[in-house]
Amino acid sequence: MNLLEQLKNNYRYGDYYIPDDRYERYLHQLYTEPLTQDLVDYLCSQIDNPKNKRSCELRFVHLQPLFINPSVQNFDLKEYLYSHIIKCRRLWLKLFYIRAYSVFATEKELEPIMKKFEANLQNGHDYQDYEQILSKAGLPYLCKKYGYDCFYQALSVAEKEYLKIDPLLRGFFTLDEFGNVIEILTPQQRRERLETFLKKSDLH
Repeated sequence: MNLLEQLKNNYRYGDYYIPDDRYERYLHQLYTEPLTQDLVDYLCSQIDNPKNKRSCELRFVHLQPLFINPSVQNFDLKEYLYSHIIKCRRLWLKLFYIRAYSVFATEKELEPIMKKFEANLQNGHDYQDYEQILSKAGLPYLCKKYGYDCFYQALSVAEKEYLKIDPLLRGFFTLDEFGNVIEILTPQQRRERLETFLKKSDLH
């Protein structure tokens, strides 16, 4: 059974993302396995699957191979990725569509996208978005990989906005360079932090 068949036969998700070790092992093979048109089509179909619209995480795990695997540059995904940048509402996920798009785009094409992204950063978002945006997989990766001014400017804005978030809500987790979650706090530490934050909020 080939990798595409394994993916199709082991897809078990419903409306929400619950990690499935076996399925994700097959997805992780796509980080390095040379992509084929059929595999790319499968990943895009899952990103676009109406059932997955409620879950940014489900879309993200299918997007990951498209910004990690070097062979992705052999496929015509530029317009597809651009369309998702435009319509994606969740800021952290939008950044990873940008990371995938950057494989195909010039600095000049990225500049207006990042200007809008900067403006969005300042509009107030879920505090967790900034953990992903500022992780090794996010803006720091794009700055290191491409060195474009538009990425550095967005990074500076993101760092300033991050400092506005209550320290009790910072540093729960991060992402490695591939976008995989690294838990920084234990469940008990997270619970204690949130309880302290809620108590403090009640006093104001």
